[in-house]
Amino acid sequence: TIFVVGWSGQILKSNDAGLTWQNQISNTTEDLNSVFFLDSNIGYVAGNSQTILKTTNGGNTWTKQVSPKTQHLYSIFFRDINTGYIATYDWEVDSCTVLLTTTDGGVNWEKRNIGGVGSPMKMTFVNKDTAFIAGDFGGIMKTTDGGKRWETSYHNGNSYFDIFFIDDNTGYVIGEDGEISITENCGKDWTVLDSSTDKDLLSICFTDINTGYAV
Repeated sequence: TIFVVGWSGQILKSNDAGLTWQNQISNTTEDLNSVFFLDSNIGYVAGNSQTILKTTNGGNTWTKQVSPKTQHLYSIFFRDINTGYIATYDWEVDSCTVLLTTTDGGVNWEKRNIGGVGSPMKMTFVNKDTAFIAGDFGGIMKTTDGGKRWETSYHNGNSYFDIFFIDDNTGYVIGEDGEISITENCGKDWTVLDSSTDKDLLSICFTDINTGYAV
């Protein structure tokens, strides 16, 4: 089962590993940027203009959640059934990265400014305490206390669009001009790899420790 979100409120669902797709009724026309499912029933979507959607029946119906006043919401991640995070930014505060946090399954959200990596394109948790945010305009942020405090993990000027960890220590980040960088010590150090391309890379996924794909 696969979900895809996109422009104009579009949510697609496949039950056969992508052979066929069905439109879901999202009840919004806003562009949708990120989708995350906790299990086969409970899922969330984040999008433009403060849009947060939730389903409890595998995408058959979606309901809007109340969001604090923000701009576009870029990446959503839930650590468990109650605790979730959405990364966004605030252009009025020098492109400051903003983190929305819920501890009650999306009923209420707390808004905090946590730093500046420009547009936060992807957020991922390595474990319950350690997480990374890869940002446009060049930067990766890291937390080791479940999102309370954040610091810069990597910054070399490129924009980063996706980040993927295959275990607690080894992770990859990809971005513009074909950059693929690796960390083998949970973000303390990053090394640029030879990707054999100068094209922007937007998404990365590994199926095991040796096999990965970047597009």
